[in-house]
Amino acid sequence: MKLTEEKLRHLMTDLEAENVERTRAFDKADKMGQAICAFANDLADRRIPSYLLLGVENDGTISGKRIDDEHLTSLGGLKTEGNLLPPPAMALDVFHFTEGDVVALTVFPSAYPPIRYQGQVWIRVGARKALATDEDIHLLEERSRRSRRSFEERPCLDAKLEDLDLELFRNQYLPKAVQAAVIDGDPRPVQEQMAALRFYDLEAKVPTNLGILLFGKHPERFIPSAYLQYLKLSSATAGGDVLAEHAYKGPLLRTIPELDSFVKVGVASPHPVRISGFQEKTGYIYPHWSMRELLLNSIIHRDYEISNAPIRFYDYNGTRIEIINPGALYGQANIDNFPTVNDYRNPRLAEAVKVMGYVNKYSLGILKVRKEMSQNGNPEPEFEVFQRNLFRVVVRPAVEVYDKYGILVQNDGKSQSVSDLHETQGSGEVSDPVQQLSDPVKTPSNGEKNSDNGQITQSTDTATDTATDTATDTVTDTVTDTVTDTVTDIVTDIVTDTVKRLLVVLSQLGDMGIQELLVQLNLHHKINLLERYLRPALKLRMIELTQPNSLHSPTQKYHLTAKGRAYLEGLKHE
Repeated sequence: MKLTEEKLRHLMTDLEAENVERTRAFDKADKMGQAICAFANDLADRRIPSYLLLGVENDGTISGKRIDDEHLTSLGGLKTEGNLLPPPAMALDVFHFTEGDVVALTVFPSAYPPIRYQGQVWIRVGARKALATDEDIHLLEERSRRSRRSFEERPCLDAKLEDLDLELFRNQYLPKAVQAAVIDGDPRPVQEQMAALRFYDLEAKVPTNLGILLFGKHPERFIPSAYLQYLKLSSATAGGDVLAEHAYKGPLLRTIPELDSFVKVGVASPHPVRISGFQEKTGYIYPHWSMRELLLNSIIHRDYEISNAPIRFYDYNGTRIEIINPGALYGQANIDNFPTVNDYRNPRLAEAVKVMGYVNKYSLGILKVRKEMSQNGNPEPEFEVFQRNLFRVVVRPAVEVYDKYGILVQNDGKSQSVSDLHETQGSGEVSDPVQQLSDPVKTPSNGEKNSDNGQITQSTDTATDTATDTATDTVTDTVTDTVTDTVTDIVTDIVTDTVKRLLVVLSQLGDMGIQELLVQLNLHHKINLLERYLRPALKLRMIELTQPNSLHSPTQKYHLTAKGRAYLEGLKHE
C-alpha cells in the first residue's frame, strides 16, 4: 500500500519506533545501504515493513533540503547496483513540503536472509544498526531454510490438528505408507507420526499445507484454490447454459475416489459395442484411465499459490472436455521437451498420491494417455503448454461408426465430429444417426414409392431393423414385427444394463424426448442413445412413442410401457 502523507508525518514524529531510521542527507550511499540491509534482515522477525526517511532530522523535523534528479537516480540504483545481495523488496516515495523534501524508502522483510551490503551482514539491535555476529547469521540462515521449503512442506499457520481427519490418516494412508509391524511398534503421538511424513510441522505446531490438502476436513478454508469445479455446458462455447455442476471439495484422499467414480460412469460412458454377430466389447466415449490420469495430473502439478481459482473440468456438450489448472510447466519441463521430460512442483503430494495407488510418479502418464486415447478411437489430446501461468488439455470424444446391422466398423480416432459419421465403409452405407433420431421408429409399409420413378422400393432409413430377408445372422437382427412372442420373451431375459438405465430414468422422471434423455443419461452422442438404449428397448416393447402417428413431431417423447414397468417391478423382487 502506498505511503500516505499522514502516515509519513506519524513516522517522522514517532521517535521510539525501532523500524524507522532518519537521516538529513540524500547522498550518504553507504549509510543508506547498511540501513536497508539491516531492515531487510529483520533479525527480530517482526515481519512488518521498515522505513528509512531521508531529509528528516533526528528530532523528526524536516531538514529543509531539496532533492534533485541526480539524487533520485542514485537512490533508485540502491537496489540494482549490486551492493545489496540478494536484492530486497523496497519502495520509494517522494514528498514535497513547504519546509523541504522528504524521501521515504519502505523496506520489506526478506524471505531469504541473510542480505549482505558489500559482503557484510547488517542487523537492527533496537533502534540502531550493527554488524551481525556468527550466531546472528546462523539464525538468519535457519529462517531462510524454513522459508525456502516448498509450498506443500510449509506450515499452514491458520490450521490446527483438529482441522485434519485423523481417522483418514490412520486407517487409509498409514497402512499403505508404513509396514504394519512398524506401525504396531510406534508409540509416538500422531503429530510426530505425521511430521515424519511431512504432514505436520512440530515447530509451528500446525499441519503443513500438504497435510491440509490430503487430510483437511475443509482444505478450501485454508487454501482457497484447493478444489475442482466440474461443469457440463449446453453448447460448445463457454456461453452455454450450465446443465450440471459439482465442486469436488474436501481431503484429496476422499475426493479422488469420488472423482474417479464419476469419471468411470459419467464421463467414460461405458457401453456395449458389437464387433461381430455374437461378440461384444465395452466401448468408451472417453477412456476411464486416461481421463483419471489427466485429472490427477492437474491436482498434483497445479500451482496452489498463484491463483485462488479451482481446477476447471468442463464438458462442452459432448464436443470436448477441457481440464485447466493454474501453473505452467515446472522446473526442467518446457515446451521443447514436454512430455518426455517431467518435473514436480509438488513432489510430496505426488508421492502421497502414488502411495495410495492412484497415479504413476515416473513420468509415463502422458505417454500412456496418448496411447490409450489412440486405441480407444479418440483424437490425440491437445496440450496447451505455452501459457505463462496456465496448463490446459483438450480431449475430444471417440467416434464409433456402425454398419446397418449395428456392428462397429470404425473406431480409429480420426473423426472428430458427428458429421464424420456420414462416411461409408466399403460398399455398405453407414446410416445417418441424426436422421435416425429425428425419425426414431418409423415403421414402413411393405414398400414405399420412389418419387423419381414411381417404383416400389424397400425403406432402409428406419430406426428398427426391417431387413429380415437379408439380416439372418443373429437373433437380434431378425427381431421385427414378425418375431413371435416366445422369441421376444427370450430376448427380454437378456436386457442390457443400458436398457435398464433407460427404463429406470423413464420410470422416475416420466416421458422424455431425445435431448432430455441425453442429459439425464449423461450421454454425449445421439448415435449411442439410439443404438444402445432406444433401439433395444423398442424391440423389447418396453418403451413406445407418445405420438406414433406423428413421427416427426418436435414434442415426440418416449414412454414406459406396461411391459417395461412389469420388468422393473420384477427386478425389485430378485
